[in-house]
Amino acid sequence: MAELGQCVVRLRGCRGMTQLELARAAGLHQDQISTLECGHFKSPGLRTLLRVARGLGITVGELLPESDGSHRAPGVGLLDEMLADATERDLRIVVAVAEALTSV
Repeated sequence: MAELGQCVVRLRGCRGMTQLELARAAGLHQDQISTLECGHFKSPGLRTLLRVARGLGITVGELLPESDGSHRAPGVGLLDEMLADATERDLRIVVAVAEALTSV
């Protein structure tokens, strides 16, 4: 999670955003952004990642440490496409399915 946090810090800095500005843009609390950036967020959920990505104006795939354009994890492009225009209802369904699959 430290790599993810570093990525968020870098992207936020490139946009000249404070943690508070990102939190507001993402619909999260500033302490959530701080925890994520410090690498203390053990396992941020898909909903949190999507909100942070949207707050930064990027895709979820661009937040992932492996995502450097040429070394994307399998399925990241598909996930980005699927979530690009997801409604809140769509997102709840995707999160529920992901949680069900990871709890097996």
